[in-house]
Amino acid sequence: MAVTLEEISEWLEQQEYNFGLEEDKIVLITSGEDSQSLHRIRAKDDGRIFEWNMVIVDETTALKVKEHKHLQTLLVYLLQMNYTTKFGTWEYDPTDGEIAFNIEIPLEDAVMTFKQFERICSMTMNTETQTNNIKKILETGEMPKDDEDERLAILEELLAKLMTQAAEEETAADEEGI
Repeated sequence: MAVTLEEISEWLEQQEYNFGLEEDKIVLITSGEDSQSLHRIRAKDDGRIFEWNMVIVDETTALKVKEHKHLQTLLVYLLQMNYTTKFGTWEYDPTDGEIAFNIEIPLEDAVMTFKQFERICSMTMNTETQTNNIKKILETGEMPKDDEDERLAILEELLAKLMTQAAEEETAADEEGI
């Protein structure tokens, strides 16, 4: 068997997560600054398929966005996140508007290691930035700027200040007849 829920439970305990072990899945809830997520971990097909599903749970911003006015922008963002993610997929369920992050790994005759699980756990637990971006998109309808856009904007602002300062110094020098 590639992985069992009992093994996964031990790994979660090592990382000090509180969770519930049910017959066919592990369930845990995580909370971020402004969000909450429901995690379901399964060892499907006798442990040959590992699945971690994380659903954003947030009643205040209505993340069930089936008919939201900014749905199109949100879907573009989710596709962009899928393009830049090494593994796992952001998903949108059109039947109920649920947004989730899902990792599914076929193990077949391979054995999952703690190190692999730790990386998956880290990836899944660190989705708060994306969740906050999703909330901002729903509020504003605007795509979040990535780090490169922000750095470029800061550099352009600094350049504009330097050019203004240089122009002011040149004008002052001209007025003094230097």
